[in-house]
Formats: sequence, C-alpha cells, structure tokens
Amino acid sequence: MSGSSSREFLPEIHFLRGLACLAVLTVHVTASYFYENGQVWNDWLLLLNQLGRFGTPIFAVLSGFLLFYPFRGKAFSPARFAKSKLVKIVSPFLIWGILYFTLTLWTNPSAPAITPLRLIHVFVLGHSFHHLYFMSIVIQFYLLFPFLLRRLNSGRAWITALVVSGGINAWFLSLNAEGLSKWMEALLLEQAFLPSWIFYFIFGGCLAFYWNRISSWLVQGRSLLVLLSLLVILLAVWEYQTFGPYSSKRLSNLIHIPLLSLTGLAVYGAWSVRRRWVQPILRVGSLGFGIYLVHPLVIFGVHQTLPEIGWNPAFYPAVWILVLFGSILLVQGIRRLPGSRYLLTVPPIRGARKTDFRRRTPSLPADGKTDDIIEKTDDKGDEHVPFDRVQP
Repeated sequence: MSGSSSREFLPEIHFLRGLACLAVLTVHVTASYFYENGQVWNDWLLLLNQLGRFGTPIFAVLSGFLLFYPFRGKAFSPARFAKSKLVKIVSPFLIWGILYFTLTLWTNPSAPAITPLRLIHVFVLGHSFHHLYFMSIVIQFYLLFPFLLRRLNSGRAWITALVVSGGINAWFLSLNAEGLSKWMEALLLEQAFLPSWIFYFIFGGCLAFYWNRISSWLVQGRSLLVLLSLLVILLAVWEYQTFGPYSSKRLSNLIHIPLLSLTGLAVYGAWSVRRRWVQPILRVGSLGFGIYLVHPLVIFGVHQTLPEIGWNPAFYPAVWILVLFGSILLVQGIRRLPGSRYLLTVPPIRGARKTDFRRRTPSLPADGKTDDIIEKTDDKGDEHVPFDRVQP
C-alpha cells in the first residue's frame, strides 16, 4: 500500500484479528453448551472449542505487532503513549471490570466476602470476569514496552529477544511448582502473568520489524504455510484426544502460533479478491476490542432467556450467530453514548481494498507522526482484542 494516506491501513491485520475474534467467541459459546449439558462435551463442540483455543495467543501476536510497528525508526513519547493507553485500555479495563464484578456478585450471593486484598487481586489480575485476565497481561506488556523499544533496534537484537522470550515462555509453561511456597506457586502459575505469554508479544514485534520482507515472502510461502497449518490442526486434534482438553497455555503453541499467524496473514492475500468473504471478517476485526468486552454480557443474556431446547448441540450454530450479532449491535449502541471512548475504542475500517502482497511495500505514515497506525482514527481505536477462557 502506498504511503499517500496519513496513516497506513493494514487490512491483513484486521483480517487475522477477525479470525481470532471468531475463534475466541467459539470457545466461550461452546463452553456454555458444556456447562448447560451437565459438563459433558459433544464431540463436535469439543473439536471447535479446542481449535478456538488458538485465538488468544494470536491476539498477543497482534498486540505486539501493533505496538512496535508505528515506531520503526520513529521518536517515542512516553507521556503521549501513557495517556493514550490510559484512555483506550486501562479505562475500559477498570470500568468493565467493575460492571462484570458487580454482575457476578449479584448473580452469586455465595461469593467470597469482599476484602481490600481481594479487590486488588480481582482488578489487577483481571479476575473480575473470566475474559479480562488478558487485558491485565497486555497492560503488563505496556509497562515493559518503552524499555524494549529502546533496546530492540537491530535484527540481531530482535532474534536474541525472540530466542530468550521463547525460553522464558517455555520454562513458565513447563514449570513444576511442587515444593514452592503457596504465594510463589500462585504467582508463577497465575494465568495473567506476562512471562507465560511473552514470546507471542515479542514474535509480533519481530513481525513488525521485518514486515517489508515478510509481507513479500507471504505470497511465495503461502502454500507451504497452509500445509504446515493443516498439520498443526491435525496435531492439535490428536493432542486433545490423547491427553484431554487443553487451555491456550500449552508448550506446543510456541510453534503452532507463529505458523498459524503467518498463514492467516498469507490467506488474506489470496482471499482479498473475494470481497464477500473478506469484508465480514474485516468488520469483525475492526470491532474486535468491543466484541471482546461485551460478548460475555450477551452470552449471559442468552443464558437467561434461551429455552432449554436451545442448548441442544444442534442449535449451536444459531446461538453462535446470535451471540456474534448481539455483540456487534451492543458495541454499535455503546459507541453512540457520550464518553464512549472510555468504555471501548473501536476504529472504523478506512481505505479497505484488495491487497496485493507482491506489489505492496508497506511504509510508515507520511506525516511522520508516531500514533498507532491502526489504533488511532479520529482519536479513537485500539489494537487489542485478546481474550480466552481457561476452563473447562
């Protein structure tokens, strides 16, 4: 894409984010069927649930990409960065955390007593509701980002960071906490602890650093990536059928997620000529942060109103569509409220058009500004839509 516009639009990023958003929505809707059917899995819904588990780590990759991409060779203002993230991430994180925590207390009178220590634990780690823990992880990475941005300024530095972060991530994912004190075990095994996810953020940043080369290679390597990703899916099916259901935190994802992320980006280049397929996914990707925040509320409403017959697995596709469109409508309604940018930030799609990887050389904004290219549109927008559910 040319640099003629003041801010470059990367449709393949919206596309991958849309796919990841649909994957995580699948995890949560299938989990609802699991609980509503006596915690017994339907074989097909279990398959969808397990394949959907790739969505959350892919969101971490996208978060890393969209943090580093705008600052390649550009100045960085810590004050401006902090102000932007306080409005676009921290504010929604706290407001929705309060809303969901209140809803949880209202629907669960037997919940543990509220203490100052519990409140700190709940809101710092995103435990106010099952999907908010990832926002805590993203905020932790924001705190580390200025330091990394200063240090990771060469190809050698990025490759070193990729190897080191992969080692750290692998160690935390395979950690045996036996013999540790209770508080140390709780910390090291905490779902919302950045070291268990750090590799995906760094991989996303590495993609941003090498984006010009990678975006050209995606065309040549598309067939190979698709074949490898099909192999990943087959291995994932074998893995859960052999060892039982898994969460998004597993060692094999350190290989699976880079392959699937690159494949998703490459597939956009092939599918971009089929606008009827691509545009709905792009739209979901552009609304992803909002869908992430509100979709549990929609699922809660479905739980309260859906007749018992609706929890028959045969009705899953209809309920999945209902949750998706209900979430989109709720996001669009919230966007019209005064001060909605403190509740959610959703960038509109601008300039979306067919992408030809072979002829496009991405460039930074022509005006030299260091705003997040995709995050900021009319002082709105955000790039982060990471979410998942550890259970069942």
